[in-house]
Amino acid sequence: MSVAIFIMSSAAGKLSTRIQPRYILAIGAASALSGSLYLSLIFNPYTTILDMFPGIFLLGVGMGIVFPHSANVIFSVAKRDQQPDASGIMNTGINLGSSLGTAVLGVVLILGSFSGLGLVFNNQAAVSSTEKITGVHQLFEKLEIENPGDIDEKQKMLKIQKVNTMKFAFNIVSFVLFIGLIISLFIPLQKKKRKHTIDPFSSHI
Repeated sequence: MSVAIFIMSSAAGKLSTRIQPRYILAIGAASALSGSLYLSLIFNPYTTILDMFPGIFLLGVGMGIVFPHSANVIFSVAKRDQQPDASGIMNTGINLGSSLGTAVLGVVLILGSFSGLGLVFNNQAAVSSTEKITGVHQLFEKLEIENPGDIDEKQKMLKIQKVNTMKFAFNIVSFVLFIGLIISLFIPLQKKKRKHTIDPFSSHI
């Protein structure tokens, strides 16, 4: 993802001279959205990093397009005396969004993990109320000793819960990217700058 962001950020300048900012940002948001939806659809207990590579790459491409051009749009409408304020607001927004995104997705993943463990702990017959169980591995060892036929089912339930949690996290990311895509379409079109023409008569003076 970082490699894709670096490549697209380096090539972003060429796009801005040919395509309106609203369309560039819409393309970037759509690319990131397609990557997120892809990850949500293909994620399962047997997903490998190679399976996830196309989605991760599309996310990086989209972010690599959005990051530099969103800054260009912000500074293009700010007057010279407003540049410091615009820079501060933009950086604050980036840090705030990053922090909130990390916190929300972190809570979703943690709650999903605890929910999966709760499914395992519901088997009261396998876990003694008087014996202290520390760690998931020790829990599975006890389940396997006391009820060998149930351990595979519990592991399967835990994996399914993890998959559902990851899918839900990707759905949140997709929803945010979809909102960004819609907002980008409302960015006003920029007027093309007229080329300075030289009067052929005055040029000889």
